[in-house]
Amino acid sequence: YGVQTEDVVYLSVFMPGTDEGEIPLDFGRKVEKISVIYPETVDCQFTCEDAILKIKMPKKKAARLFQVQLGKE
Repeated sequence: YGVQTEDVVYLSVFMPGTDEGEIPLDFGRKVEKISVIYPETVDCQFTCEDAILKIKMPKKKAARLFQVQLGKE
């Protein structure tokens, strides 16, 4: 689930039953930066390559809130 403002997307990621996932990010603009904003402890691994967010959670049944900074149009 997510909410998009002009330059920022807040993306909540729930992964029940698995600890790895891939999410395509097609916002029509370049992704400048991605960070975990909740919980404060970043105990998951993530990368963004070719507009695909790849996530590895610390355990099954986990969720994280990401902030995605978009580039200017």
